[in-house]
Amino acid sequence: ADMTMEDVQAALRRRGVDAGPLLDTLAGSSFSATVAKILLRVVQMADRLLGGQAAAMMRALMVEMLAGVDMDAIGNAGFGPGFVEVIIGDRNQAVVDALKAVIERPDPPGTVAIFYGAGHMNDLSHRLEAQLGYRMDTVEWIPAITVDLEQTGLSEADLAAMRRMVKGMVGGK
Repeated sequence: ADMTMEDVQAALRRRGVDAGPLLDTLAGSSFSATVAKILLRVVQMADRLLGGQAAAMMRALMVEMLAGVDMDAIGNAGFGPGFVEVIIGDRNQAVVDALKAVIERPDPPGTVAIFYGAGHMNDLSHRLEAQLGYRMDTVEWIPAITVDLEQTGLSEADLAAMRRMVKGMVGGK
């Protein structure tokens, strides 16, 4: 359950947020998306030559970027305060609404799983408690990306430099 790209764009417009370039990138229709596709092909070719080292380095970079993202800082600096409300809040509400529809069926399933990124969890847990009376019982983290740092060929100094670079790029914590 999620909002369509059109729903996200409409919600951003209602809040006065112009995230067109970002949404075009996510939809694959921008220059940045084209460059990203080319870079992914280059990484795939390099990976064949380096025995998996290029892909491992890209995964390490992704882990650093995703782990250090401060959504509020990105939203406020790049797009304005309405951005985070849509990307996290409105999309989480779509999930809660879909869950309500599932559990209100005459014969609801015995279990329901919600797969979403870590950046959504705090807001989503508040919504589930406030709107459905759920409370957290246990937490299980399932990694979406794993990296063998030895396979990357990065030294501790290289990794520290990558972390500083990513933190500067994404407004990390």
